[in-house]
Amino acid sequence: MRPTPWVEALADAAVVACPVMITVAMSEQRPSLIAGLLAGILAMVGAACGPGGTTQAKVATPTAVATSGHGQQPNVAAQRAAMQKLDFLVGTWSGPETVITGSGAPLMLTQTEVVQIKLGGLVMLVEGTGSNAAGQVLFTALATIAYDDATSTYRFRAYSSGNYIDAELKVTSKGFTWGYGAGSMKVSNTMQLNAKGEWTETTETTVGSSPPRKTVDMTLQRQH
Repeated sequence: MRPTPWVEALADAAVVACPVMITVAMSEQRPSLIAGLLAGILAMVGAACGPGGTTQAKVATPTAVATSGHGQQPNVAAQRAAMQKLDFLVGTWSGPETVITGSGAPLMLTQTEVVQIKLGGLVMLVEGTGSNAAGQVLFTALATIAYDDATSTYRFRAYSSGNYIDAELKVTSKGFTWGYGAGSMKVSNTMQLNAKGEWTETTETTVGSSPPRKTVDMTLQRQH
């Protein structure tokens, strides 16, 4: 898969924000997104990219099931109640995003997130777009958030350029966290509404025994 233009420009960095190049097996249930945003969704994810700008954790092998992920009848009421804890995200958000690379100047983007509730409150749909100062779209991603009542966990699944990640999302008071591991690399993402009601989000990447490095930082304002 050919990297997006801004990933190509940063491919020589030791650590870059390269979310669209990560594939994590659905079957592994690794704790992970978002995209920053959620780099975003996945405009939010920093990754250590190898030659060609890609790092694959494992090829996904999804399994089709008739009901819930564990073969039992889903508790729709419990799912809907759990998803209501994320209602504060619904709307259109936009603001500055900084992608911090291992070398060179930071990449400055305008990140937009459109968040909607679907299927009668059971699934949250998040669509992220990152644009440069000239208005050129450099990044697009689509993500879903849903609640698995069988395991009492939220699942965050983000898709871009033919790849995806599947991660556990943990809901906090007016925020959420998620992360994942790929070999010696670990990625952690934290979103929180600040005192102004702004969507703030950071992504930190750790490679081996090195200290965590901030790779994405964004602050979004609600548009409507």
